[in-house]
Amino acid sequence: MPPIFNWKRFWCPRDKGFQLSDNGFLYDPDGEYGQVLNPNLVSFDRFADKPCVALLGEPGIGKSWALKSERANLESSILAKGERALWLDLRSFGSEDRLWKVLFDVEEFRKWREGNYLLHLFLDSLDECLLRIDNIASLIADQLPNEPVQRLRLRIACRTAPWPHILENALIEAFGPEGFEAYELVPLRRSDVKEAALQSGIAQPEPFLQRIEALEVVSLAIKPVTLNFLIKTFSRDGDLPKNQLELYERGCRMLCEESNESRLGAAQTGALDSGQRLAIAARIAAITQFCNRFAIWTGPESDSSMKEDVTISEISGGTEIEVGNTEVSSAVVREVVDTGLFTSRGPNRIGWAHQTYAEFLAARYCKTHEMPQQQVRDLIFHPTGRTKRLIPQLRQLSGWIAVMVPGVLELVAQSDPESLLGTAGANLSDEQRQSVTQIILDLSDAGRMLNLRPELYRQYVKLKYRGLAAQLKPYLGDKNRRIETREVAVDIARSCELDDLAPDLCDIAVDLSEPIHLRIPAAAAAAELGNKETRERLRPLAIGQAGEDPDDELKGSGLTALWPDLINSAQLFALLSPPKNRHLSGTYSSFLYYKLRTGLQAADLPAALEWFSSQGVRTGGPIDAVMDGIIQLAWDNLDQPGISAALAKALISRIKQHDRIMSGLDRTDFEKRVLAARDRRRKLLAEILPRIEESEVYFLGYAGLPILSHEDLPWLIERATAKESATEAKLVRRTINSSDPEQMRLLLRACERNERLKAECKDLFEPIMLDSEQARMLRENLRDRERPQPKLVDPPPQERISRDLADIEAGDVSKWVALTWDLSLKPTSTTYDPTSPDLASLPGWKAANPNIQARIIQSALRYLREGEPQNEAWFETDQIYHSAIAGFRALALLSAAAPEEFEKLPSEVWAKWVPICLRFPHNNGSQIRRRLLEEAHARVAKVVDDHLVRMIDLQKDQQYFLLSNEVDVCWDGD
Repeated sequence: MPPIFNWKRFWCPRDKGFQLSDNGFLYDPDGEYGQVLNPNLVSFDRFADKPCVALLGEPGIGKSWALKSERANLESSILAKGERALWLDLRSFGSEDRLWKVLFDVEEFRKWREGNYLLHLFLDSLDECLLRIDNIASLIADQLPNEPVQRLRLRIACRTAPWPHILENALIEAFGPEGFEAYELVPLRRSDVKEAALQSGIAQPEPFLQRIEALEVVSLAIKPVTLNFLIKTFSRDGDLPKNQLELYERGCRMLCEESNESRLGAAQTGALDSGQRLAIAARIAAITQFCNRFAIWTGPESDSSMKEDVTISEISGGTEIEVGNTEVSSAVVREVVDTGLFTSRGPNRIGWAHQTYAEFLAARYCKTHEMPQQQVRDLIFHPTGRTKRLIPQLRQLSGWIAVMVPGVLELVAQSDPESLLGTAGANLSDEQRQSVTQIILDLSDAGRMLNLRPELYRQYVKLKYRGLAAQLKPYLGDKNRRIETREVAVDIARSCELDDLAPDLCDIAVDLSEPIHLRIPAAAAAAELGNKETRERLRPLAIGQAGEDPDDELKGSGLTALWPDLINSAQLFALLSPPKNRHLSGTYSSFLYYKLRTGLQAADLPAALEWFSSQGVRTGGPIDAVMDGIIQLAWDNLDQPGISAALAKALISRIKQHDRIMSGLDRTDFEKRVLAARDRRRKLLAEILPRIEESEVYFLGYAGLPILSHEDLPWLIERATAKESATEAKLVRRTINSSDPEQMRLLLRACERNERLKAECKDLFEPIMLDSEQARMLRENLRDRERPQPKLVDPPPQERISRDLADIEAGDVSKWVALTWDLSLKPTSTTYDPTSPDLASLPGWKAANPNIQARIIQSALRYLREGEPQNEAWFETDQIYHSAIAGFRALALLSAAAPEEFEKLPSEVWAKWVPICLRFPHNNGSQIRRRLLEEAHARVAKVVDDHLVRMIDLQKDQQYFLLSNEVDVCWDGD
């Protein structure tokens, strides 16, 4: 692994947090919404003016690499300002006298002391010095008051755990509370991991990244030291081990090793080997997880006041039998928390660098200590209640224990099978997968509403094993079974891509006696999994001969099954029609958005453009998305025979209806492409101009696509003068920029030669009386232009909203989150308003015309149906994901602005958004929240009650009960 990659690293204030919300990778602060999701993160140059900064990071996170990569840029910038830089690596100093001389008595330092310029002093590897770290801290703390620190910019790099409190206090005293800040280096972005893979010789990094995500070992990939291990393994074997337990074991052991070369060379490797550290880390994991402790307090115990912390002395004591009865002293615990498994939680507080490390190691502790099954049961299940329920905070940990400790899996599966489909689910054996699958089916038969848990669909893939198709087949074909259980079987078959069951799924889809809500998922699964013969059997669904299909769901699956190999483009376009339910994002809209729009080929263009020309005024939605895709494909193939004329006909169909050529999908980027292709644009104009009437010239300029540019004026004038065409003359008048002297001179000369052009443009050259109304208006316009204007949001809010809507309509429903933020902007805003639950009160909604408001409502409906609130990731934590808050705001908008659509929301939608209705965080949404919660309880009372019980369980040990309002809403007296 090269010592320095082309990474841009980010730092976070020690007392702030950051989001690993890019599928477990750091959400890119430079991304489109990085400043919303990771507002606390900064690059190294952003704290350049801060007088004193402590640069912290856990072992293996890459502090030294980050500093080395920044050094060249920093030095050139510092020198350019007439300042100086001094870099000192503390790892090689073994005597205080030598350190004092090299640091405070070196010539560069003396010159600065006697001069009047700024010195930037970088002290690396404080924790690696051969001297005791507290001695170094005292030396620096004692000398700083004697120096002109007002001209000093001090940067000190150190591991998080051993960062000396005595030095921090001295730095705060020397530089002031506002002059000191501690930052911690944060993990890697997905793009960083991709870059490292490329530089390490993995020519196709995407399969590597996909494998990391499939095995759910992103927590190992976001740290340079364990990323190195993954890259080397993948490069050597062409894959990563399928055994996730082995990967976590090796990865966590690696994080317990001393990876710093200078420490190894100086024999500063501590008193423990990696195995001993791992065993003691497992003890710490068991204590923090089972006792619900957030952090480890490393300062004086008398200063510890947070009940969610565990102290060093509480962890210490006794021995660890796994590693030869190693004594667990305070010094040993401190050595262990100074490994890559841990990171800062603020001054004197250390916590787990990633939650999966803690969960894996706590389960490992149960296994290595051969903890009795009854003891495990007492630890992970509620001690009260008629039915055994997992403690909510321990659901993911219980999944790890279930696959590592014999006898626990069935207990967990009977109580909470979903917990086995989390991170630990990749470790299930085939026998365990069969058992868990059967329990899920049995629970559904017993009335557990697993079919209303859409988030489970993605997790079912972990149930796949060789005999799964045979296990599910009886459920698919047995009409006497509970319908909801057969739905679960369909979902499992589709998620696990069980091709052998495609004929059985097809049988359900084409059987008119089956319930429609079972036929719909079965048809979708058969269309995805079936071979040519099976997919041909779905033709009746595509042509409307398969019984009731109120929302085109069966039609969508039929078309997906047939196109492109079983139906040609002419036949396909003859079957397309506006969706019956324009607010539903189902199989038909997915076919239009994804498969058709992105799968069209040049050979399909004649039929596609003919269909385009026959369409009415755009109304938004998937049909518009297909039309936009056709325009872009035709533009890219404009030189093919017959395409320019067919595209001109299609565009004229929009002009004649005063409709937009593009609805907004990818419009900004496409406009740039059109403007850049001068010859292609003029070729298309040459086809259009002879075919439009004079009265339609106006609409050509307002059709939503810049076919005509100011750059085209000379070409257009030449056509106008050569053809004596009234159409071209009118276009010249509409295209001219009267503020451009060159264009005006060109037009004046042309008018002198062409009477039609002169008559059309005469108003541009007629004299204006100084006391006329026209002159007054021109003067007023000039004054308006010269007045200082506030800085405007770029791009403006309306453009952002249009872009968000286009992305959502194209299928990227996650952009609803961005739309809710962008609706809060005014043209002069400087920040978003993420707190208001009422989107209809925001500036963007109020400024939108009825068509835009209708599209926003459609997008809200689509997000509620397709969006993923990631409930299990946040519901039992102190965080709430933006994806869930956005769903609450969508519900609130429909309640206020589209009550009819609000009333029609199905139960499965309400079930998905119950958690955020219970936990919406902003006080100014209390009335809206109550209204939504009442509606949710009326629709899906059991789902609400189940989640409310989980919330009550979380608060049972607290002094105050904070859920009285929620209980009041949901109380029905039974």
